[in-house]
Order: sequence, then structure tokens, then C-alpha cells
Amino acid sequence: MAKKTSKTTKSTQLQPTSFTEINRIHRQALSARHGSLVITSALGGEGVSTFAHIMALRSADNGQRTLLIDLNLRNANLSDSFHAERKIWGLADRKQGSSLADLIQPAASVPNLSFMAAPRDDESVQFLRDVQRAKLFLSNLESQFDQIIIDTTPVGALNRQNIDPVLLSAAASRAVVVFMAGVTPQDKIKRCIRLLEEAGTAIEGLLVNDYRNPSLQEELLKFADGIKRINPAFADWMRQKIQKSSFLS
Repeated sequence: MAKKTSKTTKSTQLQPTSFTEINRIHRQALSARHGSLVITSALGGEGVSTFAHIMALRSADNGQRTLLIDLNLRNANLSDSFHAERKIWGLADRKQGSSLADLIQPAASVPNLSFMAAPRDDESVQFLRDVQRAKLFLSNLESQFDQIIIDTTPVGALNRQNIDPVLLSAAASRAVVVFMAGVTPQDKIKRCIRLLEEAGTAIEGLLVNDYRNPSLQEELLKFADGIKRINPAFADWMRQKIQKSSFLS
């Protein structure tokens, strides 16, 4: 089934072509539907922040009023990428339904896209750990934006500084799970999905990140290097043929 910045991170190095089924996921989850979408994963380093950014850009490009929220408190790469100041959200002291405009900034040079940097205060983190309060928080934002896309921590990374992505997924309209093809253990993926389903999350799909999977061309070049000691001339000939092949490029 079924994302460059001033700071170099693993997630920002990933390219959009590293993800499979992006178009289908975007069409199914966002194109014709409004609401909030949580992006999460079983483990860290799976490309969640990058994918969340891509989905937000796609939605904004479609003319939808889009808000991208950084709630990945384990690694707030998006806030750094947008050069956004992390503020005290003060959610516990705000009246229900009150404006959050002071926490939202328009994305430079990207029409229809706004960004909300990760909170700096522990009180707001604690506030969002209650599923009903999280629902009210998202409902308030849904009245202002067509699409709200939320970058979260991995399901398996829980500590006092994080907001449980399972809880956020249950509070949101739907969720997408990202995993690294050939890297993320199947038992971790199954556990992640099970926890989300048990919480009542509407899982829109699974997104495969094949960034670390070698291409056929890379595998054949590796094979050619392996036989160079035995037959250097043939290995060089083989490398040239592989590199010139339009089928493998």
C-alpha cells in the first residue's frame, strides 16, 4: 500500500522521487478533502518531515489554504528549514477557539502555504497530550485552513518532551505512515499500525520511502567492480555499457 535548507539533515537530503505513491496518497488524502493529516512513522529517520513538507507544497500548489505544523519535538527540522522562531504557544491560557494567528507565519514565496513552528513551552506540550484538547486545537485551525499537515515524532520515540503521535493521529482527521523500504523491520511497522488502529486513527495509507534501496544500475556497477580483480578489461567494458544504458539510467 500504500521533501534545501540552511541546515543539512538526513530528512532534507531526501528527494521527492525517493517516495513511491506520493501522487496517489496526495489525491486520496488531500486533493478533494479538507481537515487535518498527521504524518508519522514507526522509527526515526524515515523521511516524515520531508514528506510532510512535500504534501504541504502539493496542497498549496493546488490552491488550497494549507498549514504545515511542526510537532516533531524530537527533531524540529522543519522549524529550522523555514527559519521560523519557536514561540511559547500558551495553549493552556488561551480561550477555546481564540485566534492562533500570532503563532502562524506565511511561507516565503509559496502562495497558500503557512507554517507553525514547534512550541517552546512545556505547558502547551502537556495541553496537547489530551486527545479532546488536541481535537479542539485542530478544529480551531480547520476553520481557517483547508488542509493542516502535521509532522510528528515516530511512534516508538516517547519521552516527556514529545507529544504522542498516536494521540495526535486519533485527534486528527486521518494519518499516513511512512517507512523505509528494506530498512524498517516489519514487526515495527505492524506494531505502529496496530497502535494507531487501536486508538481509532483513520489510516489513509502507507508511504514507502525507497531512498536507501539501490537501483538496478547501482547493483550492476557493484557487480562489475567485484569482478575487476579477475578480469579488469571485461569489468571496465561492463561499467561503460551499464553507465551508457538508457534503460538503467
